[in-house]
Amino acid sequence: MANPIIVSKIAGEDLTSYRYKFVKLSSDTEVVKTDSTSDNPFGILQNAPNIGEVANVAIASSTQVVAAESLAVGNQVATDASAEGQVAVAGQFVSGVVTKTAEAAKLATMLIASGDISAVGATGSTGIQGITGIIGETGAQGLGETGLQGETGLIGDTGIQGITGIVGDTGADGIQGITGLIGETGIQGITGIVGETGIQGITGLVGETGIQGITGIQGETGVAP
Repeated sequence: MANPIIVSKIAGEDLTSYRYKFVKLSSDTEVVKTDSTSDNPFGILQNAPNIGEVANVAIASSTQVVAAESLAVGNQVATDASAEGQVAVAGQFVSGVVTKTAEAAKLATMLIASGDISAVGATGSTGIQGITGIIGETGAQGLGETGLQGETGLIGDTGIQGITGIVGDTGADGIQGITGLIGETGIQGITGIVGETGIQGITGLVGETGIQGITGIQGETGVAP
């Protein structure tokens, strides 16, 4: 084991039972034992001074340390509330790394990490969430124009109804009267024009109703002899 680098301070309290345990600065010239797991140790005490005596503190290289629990090679070491070495937990100041194992209350060897005041297992800051992309506009829904309805073809005129024939006079007794003339056949109306396809035409005008023929005059009844 390499010899540690020693810094001499004055014991600010009775440290006769704290050899190879953690001490901390109480002023710029004095050291006292660590008594909290949140303490930041100055180093490991190498002798056993009483109050007012010189305290030799290892601040770098390798040193022995009293194990508060079982320590394995590679464990990060921090102080417990009794100034002994324990496996560092989150939020503690790491003072070194174990290079030789030891059971509780025995002497382990550690490499001092002088000035390392990093908290073990500190959680990193949460990353900043990226900006959410802008949603594009919804396209306008186009409705096609309704086609124009074609015009309806014109309906042809209704034919004129023929005149009803005149009924002949009834003859005198024994003489047959003349047969009435048959009326003329009515003229058929003109067929309507068919409108264009696709465009609905305007409804055609309905033709006028034909004029009904005049009923024939009935002949006089003959005089009986």
